[in-house]
Amino acid sequence: MIDPNEHAARHRIVVLGANGFLGGAMVYAAANAGHHVVAVSRKGKESAPHENIEFRHGDLAIPSSLKGLFEPGDIVCHFAAATDPRLNLNNPAAEFQQSVAPLIHLIEKAHDAGIAKLIYPSSGGTLYADSATPRCETSRLDPITPYAIFKITAEHLLGLAAREKQFAVDIYRVANPYGPGQKLKPGQGVLPHWIHAIRHNRPITIFGDGSMSRDYIYIDDATRLMLSSIDRVDQSGCFNLGSGKQTSLSELAQCLERVSGHKIEIDFQPSRSGEIQHVALNMDQLQSMLGPIRFTSLDDGLHRMWQLG
Repeated sequence: MIDPNEHAARHRIVVLGANGFLGGAMVYAAANAGHHVVAVSRKGKESAPHENIEFRHGDLAIPSSLKGLFEPGDIVCHFAAATDPRLNLNNPAAEFQQSVAPLIHLIEKAHDAGIAKLIYPSSGGTLYADSATPRCETSRLDPITPYAIFKITAEHLLGLAAREKQFAVDIYRVANPYGPGQKLKPGQGVLPHWIHAIRHNRPITIFGDGSMSRDYIYIDDATRLMLSSIDRVDQSGCFNLGSGKQTSLSELAQCLERVSGHKIEIDFQPSRSGEIQHVALNMDQLQSMLGPIRFTSLDDGLHRMWQLG
């Protein structure tokens, strides 16, 4: 079995969106693995110092701010995100301007600089058709929001760059990542909202009857597995990245009640449009390449999130 924590070579890794939840976790996962990490965000340095981390300011919406950022042979992690899945439900033009146009500029600059590989987190929770069984990478896609449509567009643009041998690309269709450090942001993750409500003795909100289910992956598992891309610098692929298990919102609330020791009151609200009811990801493709994968249990992951914030 390949251990994604053990890499044969050390690399210069540029992480775009370094102050985001996924990006920030990737910065420290890569730095702790011994790589030199260039952490790029619109706000510049916000995280704790680390001997392997170089903090830089950069904004994909301002292509000139990326000048001189990339070097030949770099591995670039494009984790910068300007939108959330529900922000532009009725405004696809805004989604395009905020998501796709900056990606086109990034591809051009990355190719001109001669980077080796780009790692991109797509969406395992919004691309696939609603299903009670886990979806594999070849399952039917059924995007029902501008966010999902343009995630697929991004996949195709990056796939084109890989086919034209501009650089290698690994796309990860990430499920619902969660864990310590996940900020309270509209439209992104129920758990930070729920934990905030519980700590302030307020009910949590569930839209629908609680049967809606999702695939949840602990943040350290997600970054560890994405770092396996470093051992395939010249290869491209598209992989599901989740736990492979469906958990309903009601089950998630029960689990959080167990680990927090708090009795949870639930405020049930009407279902919202633009949401898939059931999603879980089949992980066979990634496991066939890496061997058996150890996942953090939901109880353990939520316990760490509750304890560490």
